[in-house]
Amino acid sequence: MDKNNVVSTEIVRRITRVVVEELQKQQRLERSTPIGVSNRHVHLDRADMDALFGPGSELTVKKMLGQPGQYAAEETVTIRGPKGELSRVRVLGPLRSQTQVESIIQMGNDYLRIVTIGSLGMFCQIMYERLLQGTGRSLLSMYTQGLGAIINIILDPIFIFGLKMGVAGAAVATIIGQFCGFALAVWFNHRKNTDITLSLRGFRPDFRLIGEIYAIGLPSVIMIAIGSVMTFLMNKILITYHAAHETAATAFGVYFKLNSFIFMPIFGLNNGVIPIVAYNYGAQNRRRMMATIKRSTLYACCIMVFGTVLFWAIPDTLLRLFDASDVMLAAGVPALRIIALSFCMAGMCIALGSSFQALGKSMYSMVTSIVRQLVFLVPIAYVLARYGAAIGNSDLVWWCYPIAEVSSLLLTLVFFRHIYKTVIAPIPEGHE
Repeated sequence: MDKNNVVSTEIVRRITRVVVEELQKQQRLERSTPIGVSNRHVHLDRADMDALFGPGSELTVKKMLGQPGQYAAEETVTIRGPKGELSRVRVLGPLRSQTQVESIIQMGNDYLRIVTIGSLGMFCQIMYERLLQGTGRSLLSMYTQGLGAIINIILDPIFIFGLKMGVAGAAVATIIGQFCGFALAVWFNHRKNTDITLSLRGFRPDFRLIGEIYAIGLPSVIMIAIGSVMTFLMNKILITYHAAHETAATAFGVYFKLNSFIFMPIFGLNNGVIPIVAYNYGAQNRRRMMATIKRSTLYACCIMVFGTVLFWAIPDTLLRLFDASDVMLAAGVPALRIIALSFCMAGMCIALGSSFQALGKSMYSMVTSIVRQLVFLVPIAYVLARYGAAIGNSDLVWWCYPIAEVSSLLLTLVFFRHIYKTVIAPIPEGHE
């Protein structure tokens, strides 16, 4: 091979390399990757990292963050959307199992702002529904709740997609549904509820009575707040230690949506049991009280057995109802199956707990809830999550639910035994 041929070959090789490099740069610039942004930062997976910064590229640490193992990287990206673009958005590391969509923070703020401003309908609906339930008309209360839910479902796609209001449309649909339920509850109380007469004439606040109401209702308020704290802490634990990170937290949220279909019938059963037990306590009829408690516990366990079988048989099908990705299925399927093992114990706790409320012992329910969620569930989840991360088994964290429910059931049985001896047993047996 002569010298001219060698030079020509080298020139061709260099030109080819330059052209290929330019094409790769242009391809990376033209490639648009759907990613989420929150507070001007994003999380990327391996595929999008390769597409944006080149095959095999790695993030360069710029600053360590407060969350263990998390850091801000030197790399930034430009986010383009239908309303414009954000430049120099910081990438956070390490890489995730999938590119995270975190604009939900802003959407959550928008949704919360709207539903909070329009929350009057929800509170008024609840108040009038309790009047129906307290006078034994739980079926009418179900109608008011059903109307609000149906209207919400109908209006959601209209406002979200038809009027292009997005998450704000979902909030507006929720408010309209609540006000419709409120209006129907008012109509039922005025036309169907003959046990009470509602009138604003001569209405005066009775602070002594208000204090008694809050004394009974405060434990329920605390229990609801504890549930929110537990959910927040569980999400932090999952995001930090579970292999799927935010996807595991998303699967946890999907579980709560799915379990509502199992738990709602039990809560409805509770609403019927509480006045029956309370009425018979006032009538001094122990036989009917115990028959109601026993049957409600049996029915609750039957419902929970059905829920357990459902979560074990088709967990992947249930998750796909929420458009679950492969990563979410990998995290969610074992989560549903393991947590479902606690359903029967949870059903018994709820059914027996209704007697605490009916007999004016709501404090017992509050203590049980605190012990279950903050003393056992969250600490056990933290320990199992850290241990699971160390040995490479993230599914261990879900066993916190069965363990916590065992403790909750034992404590509930102790409280019920005490109530039976001190409150129920001294009551005359009565008759059917």
